[in-house]
Amino acid sequence: MPRSSILLLVGFAVLAVACGGNGSTIDTAAGPVITSVEPASGGQAGGTPILIKGSSLSNPQAGEYQILVGGQPAEDIVVINDTEVECTTPPGAMGPADVTVVTVEGEDVAASAFTFHPPPTVTSITPTEGTRDGGVLVTVTGTGFTANDPGVSLCLIGLKVLEDLTVVDDTTITGFTPSSGTEVPKDVFVRNRNG
Repeated sequence: MPRSSILLLVGFAVLAVACGGNGSTIDTAAGPVITSVEPASGGQAGGTPILIKGSSLSNPQAGEYQILVGGQPAEDIVVINDTEVECTTPPGAMGPADVTVVTVEGEDVAASAFTFHPPPTVTSITPTEGTRDGGVLVTVTGTGFTANDPGVSLCLIGLKVLEDLTVVDDTTITGFTPSSGTEVPKDVFVRNRNG
């Protein structure tokens, strides 16, 4: 066989391997990569909106797509683009949790990328009585008002926010009572990102 014919056959064989052996295109799509999770913490009860950043986060074709936080499926998943995905955390055990993105191209795990914290607690309010017109300076004590990156802490008496609120430290909030249409006992809550 002439030398030129041998080279032609060898070249054809290499081309066939590059095309997947049967002339089809080899799938080179990359799996997801997580680079950050914001915010990196929230409450044990779940419900914290988070933004996951990275690459290849969108599903290139129809199929499995899942985000897990602490091994549990996240909710309200919105794929913004290939580099950003929003979702809401599920309930989780207190402490660090892995964040996982699963697509048909593979999965990536960001180890301990999100931390579940306990909710704030209220142990007392002083004084315990005031007028219906409001404006009484009160001190609320408890825990979790500033610790564990809670974001903004709000204090509510009934369904109204304490006015001119000041978060003194992790255990103390001061402010003025709002007005009230009724003279009945009201619950006192502190709410932040952790609960």
